[in-house]
Amino acid sequence: MFIKCKWVILILLIFCLSGCGSPTSKLIPKQKLDPALEKEITQAIKEVNHNKLRKFGKPVTPLILGRVFEIGDDHSLSRDVKVSADGCNLIIDLRYINDKRAIPALIYLLEKKKYRTFRPTVAWVLGRIGDEKAVVALWKVFEEEKGYLDKGDA
Repeated sequence: MFIKCKWVILILLIFCLSGCGSPTSKLIPKQKLDPALEKEITQAIKEVNHNKLRKFGKPVTPLILGRVFEIGDDHSLSRDVKVSADGCNLIIDLRYINDKRAIPALIYLLEKKKYRTFRPTVAWVLGRIGDEKAVVALWKVFEEEKGYLDKGDA
């Protein structure tokens, strides 16, 4: 009995550490890329090379979101000013790529206090991409931040 419990605990631990159960992994669009292209995109993300990223277009969206969540989830990275600025710049690239698949992840970044560093940039990008869901999320955050709106204004 004890040995079976150890295996169950080990499997659950591996599942949790792999990120399969994390809410952010569900927000990143799934796609298959050629390994060479993925490597090239990953290098452009590390360099925060805006021209290359924008040239690649929509295939970069999941990889950019993955990096942004990685920065936001790692406390030591999110406290590093340069790394946080890189995260914001990657979010801005999503505006120019204009991939609506990024909207659910951007809304999540906007709503979660954990990602406050990115909040102004995410709000701007959501406003520029434009979507009904984005407007609702932006209004909700606006009310939360300002706190002086009347209940009837919403």
